[in-house]
Amino acid sequence: MIEGNGHPYSWSAIFNGFDPDEMAKCPYPVIPAYLSREPKESLQVPDVRVTHIWTDDPSDAERVARAALIPHPVSRPEDVIGKVDAVIIPTDKGEEHYERARMFVEAGLPLFIDKPLVDNERDLKAFGKWVAEGRAILSSSCMRYAKEFLPYRESTREFGTVRFATVTTPKSWNDMVSTPWKRCTLFWAPDSFRHAIPGQRNATSSTSATGRAPSWWRRRLPT
Repeated sequence: MIEGNGHPYSWSAIFNGFDPDEMAKCPYPVIPAYLSREPKESLQVPDVRVTHIWTDDPSDAERVARAALIPHPVSRPEDVIGKVDAVIIPTDKGEEHYERARMFVEAGLPLFIDKPLVDNERDLKAFGKWVAEGRAILSSSCMRYAKEFLPYRESTREFGTVRFATVTTPKSWNDMVSTPWKRCTLFWAPDSFRHAIPGQRNATSSTSATGRAPSWWRRRLPT
């Protein structure tokens, strides 16, 4: 569990349910607020349970365990090997995911890893090698399921060829999406990205974003 990321609370509750009194102590008030709005029968994923939890700060594991009804906080991440069927790594620091995942990949456990999966070429190649070996690794975003985008998905044919798309984020681009830019605009042509144009300013920073993809990414951009 890392600063600014409450996923261990919310994701565990989606599997296990939660104790309302303990969840009210969650340091991210939005989490108990939206969990309490969901009917229990539609909130929980059936036939799956979070049974073990490890966090960088052991006291966080104890708090999350009480809130999300997790029976076994552990003192080391490797303590779950042999006791679980799969592992979730809910942190959003791409630079840490290779090291956090390695022991579980080597143990043959399926993994779900929060986005961004990586933020550098070396780790991307390592994950690519694991996937090529048949390791079960998933990293994704829920944005494709967001209700806000449903009208646009249903009417794509009416738009014709998509030639321009833009997106912004109020948080660090490194943490929240799978590219190295803090804010960018993309010109989109069929099956390829043509250009990356820098935005003016990151909403949480007083410095302008560079807007340049790293060299290993730029080599993949058609000219």
